[in-house]
Amino acid sequence: MGKKRIIRLCSEPVDHGTMLHLLSMGSTSSENFEQPRVAMETAFTDSKFVYSFPWNIEVCPDENICTEPVTKGSRICLRDAGSPLYLKGCSYSSFETLNQCLMGVTSHYDNGVRRQSEEGNTELLLPGNYFTSVPYFHQWILQTTENLAD
Repeated sequence: MGKKRIIRLCSEPVDHGTMLHLLSMGSTSSENFEQPRVAMETAFTDSKFVYSFPWNIEVCPDENICTEPVTKGSRICLRDAGSPLYLKGCSYSSFETLNQCLMGVTSHYDNGVRRQSEEGNTELLLPGNYFTSVPYFHQWILQTTENLAD
C-alpha cells in the first residue's frame, strides 16, 4: 500500500506572482472534453487581480485566489472543481520537491474576454481561473473540522 500524502493547510496568502500547482483529473481539451487517464499537474501564478487592463482593473476578492497560467492556454476546466491548488517547496537535504501546503480548492472558471486575431482565430485573453482561498478560511476550516472530531 502507498504512503499517505497528507498536505497541511496554508495559513497565510502568498505574494503576487508566486507559482502554485494544480493536480486534477479535469478535461484536457475544451474542444472535445477529453479526460486524462491519470491526474495531471499544471502551474499557475497567484494574481492579485481578476482583470488588469489599463482601462479596467478589478482586484481579486480576499476569499478567492485568482491566477494566471504559466503555460499559455492552460486553465481549469470541466471536472476540475474541488481539485487542490498547492504551494511547492524544496528539501535541500534530499533534493526532493515537496508539497508545502494547500493554498486553494478549485472553485470556478469563466470564458473570459475573447478577441478576433488577425488570422481570424478567436483568442482567449482572460482565462478566469478562480480558487477558494484556504488561508482566508483557515480558522473556519480548523474550527469546523475540530467540531466534527468531537
